[in-house]
Amino acid sequence: MNKLTAENNTSPQKKSTDTNCFWQGFWQLADPKIWVASTVPMLIGVGLVISNQIPFSFLWFLIALVAIYLIEIGKNAVNEAVDFRSGVDLHVTDKHKTDFSGGKKNAR
Repeated sequence: MNKLTAENNTSPQKKSTDTNCFWQGFWQLADPKIWVASTVPMLIGVGLVISNQIPFSFLWFLIALVAIYLIEIGKNAVNEAVDFRSGVDLHVTDKHKTDFSGGKKNAR
C-alpha cells in the first residue's frame, strides 16, 4: 500500500468515534442549560409583540435566536481558552470544585 492510500484509509469506526467526540465536546462547550437565560427574555418579547398585535417576523426571530446561541457558545469558548492559558483551573482543589469552577472538563 502506498503512502497516499494509507493516509486516506480511515475506518468507518474511527470516523464515527471522531464524530461522536466532536459532538460531545461541542455540546459540553455549548452548555445548553445556560441558554434558558437567553431564551426566556426573547420569548417574553415575542409574547408582548403578539399580544399587542405588532407585526412579527418569525424568520428574524429564528435568526436572532441562533445568533444569541452562537454568541453564548463563543463566550464559553473564549472563557475556556483564557482559563486554560492562565492555568486558573489547575488551582481549584477537588474540595472546591463546582459546576462553575474548574472548567467544563470538570462539570458533573
